[in-house]
Amino acid sequence: MQFLQSNRGIRDRDRRGLRRRALSEVANARDLEKRLREKNRQKDEEIAFWKNIANQINVGGVVPIIGTSENGAESEDYENAYNKEITFNLAEDREPNVEKTDICHGTPHRELSPSPLDTVHNLPNNLAEKISPDPTDEALDRNMDIDNIPLQQNNLFAAATRGDQMEVQRLLDRHDVDPDSKRPGSVTPLISAAKNGREAVVRLLLGRCDVNPDSKDNAGHTPLWYAAESGHHDVARLLLDRSDVDPNVNDDYVDGRTPLMIAVENGHEGVAELLLGKSNVDLTLLDRSGNSPLQYAASFGRVTVVDLLLGRDDVDPNQECNGLTPLMLAARNGHEAVVELLLGWKGVKADIRGSPSGETALTLAAKEGHEVVMQRLLEKDSVNPNFPNGSGDTALWCAVQSGHFAAVKVLLQKDVVDASIKNANGRTVLWWSAYSGCSAIVELLLERDNINPNEFNDDVTPLMAAARNGHEAVVQLLLGWDGIKPGIKDSFGWTALRIAASKGHDGIVRLLLDRDSSDIYNALLSAADGGHEAVVLLLLKHGVAVERIKYTLRMVYGLPEHHAGHEAVIQLLYKYQE
Repeated sequence: MQFLQSNRGIRDRDRRGLRRRALSEVANARDLEKRLREKNRQKDEEIAFWKNIANQINVGGVVPIIGTSENGAESEDYENAYNKEITFNLAEDREPNVEKTDICHGTPHRELSPSPLDTVHNLPNNLAEKISPDPTDEALDRNMDIDNIPLQQNNLFAAATRGDQMEVQRLLDRHDVDPDSKRPGSVTPLISAAKNGREAVVRLLLGRCDVNPDSKDNAGHTPLWYAAESGHHDVARLLLDRSDVDPNVNDDYVDGRTPLMIAVENGHEGVAELLLGKSNVDLTLLDRSGNSPLQYAASFGRVTVVDLLLGRDDVDPNQECNGLTPLMLAARNGHEAVVELLLGWKGVKADIRGSPSGETALTLAAKEGHEVVMQRLLEKDSVNPNFPNGSGDTALWCAVQSGHFAAVKVLLQKDVVDASIKNANGRTVLWWSAYSGCSAIVELLLERDNINPNEFNDDVTPLMAAARNGHEAVVQLLLGWDGIKPGIKDSFGWTALRIAASKGHDGIVRLLLDRDSSDIYNALLSAADGGHEAVVLLLLKHGVAVERIKYTLRMVYGLPEHHAGHEAVIQLLYKYQE
């Protein structure tokens, strides 16, 4: 009874604890709901303010907004929105969702996230898609205390983000608004306007002496960095015209990319050209991995930027990062135009071996199967196609191991390519192709004069390797080569016939029997031991002496425990011994 009372007391305490936790969660939810209602109320007030302006100017409920045309001139932009009463001057500007490639490792590098507003109250959906995130939403998402964020500061940030020039000007005229205030993440209105490409707002903010044009957020990004990332050419031009904006600033807390690097990576060649036109842009700066702007341009195939960089005296066209030069990066990623441009530039070395990998531009292109790039490289006298990388693999080996038939064909068309060369493990490309079952590559290799299909690679010939793995098409090709020796034995006395029989490859056994049946008895022993009924029947039909069959029965099935699962094979052997 005492035990039951003790358990009942524990359950009561657990229930009380759960109830207190539930009440706490309900209180938190109500507090969040209260904050959201307050935010909705503030937005309702703002909409009511604009409705009042529309009624006062008496233009049919449309508010004229001063925007900026493409040629830089101011113009009036009338746009119906929200029940045809209020107009917001919003540019269709969404960041592209583009997957990048890591420069040195060929892996996904980063993805630019789109910036739709997560929650916009009291506005139609088509406008909600055009507005970047509200700072109040960001504060809520980060569980920050938004009660201490002044309303007018929030309004300035939101207006700068969506490009509302008129509202920004109205708020800047107030004495209680700090134009350089920082929101969560240390983001200023100028940073947000530059990131979203709001040129008119950026110009307005840059015209004030109390706005820092080169401020950094918590990620170390400046307005110029964000403009370069998103490809906002006109915004970048406005910022670069300032003497107090550093064009060489990098993202201190991420991977050290400068505005030039991020513009090149994201394919904004116009912004990159704008940056390269500035004499104070330092092209010797490297990111945290040691990549230069030229390596970024070569890796992502930006031909125009590569051409501009090669013309600069402070750019080293052979600089390595993780053992990869700009030429190697372009060759690995298959950028034919960049490879051709680099090969035609005086001073670019096409035969460099990267350290410590020992890779060359040709081996990297062969691994990825970029045959056009390989052709361009092979045209250079300084490129040795038989030069191995750090693993001991030549370009031909790299192409064969990767299974790139077209790349193998390009290499074998060059007489200087040695098809019989062995890798660090002492194996030839013919052996590997036979082992892997690449019949098309085996056929190409057998056309070369310096190929020997009877050569042992680690005590196994190409025919044995193909027979073991059941590659019937490869076995047929090898047996059709003049001078093939199907009866050759390894150091244990096994032939290709016995190997195929032990694995139960009846089609290959049939092909080998037609060429050389001298090892048929050992093949029968191995097939019977493996319980391969079809192979045993094939060998018995071909002709095996009766005494050999009896010997097989004694050797393989002499013990009763060996009979399990092999009854059909035993019946065949008894039948053919009679």
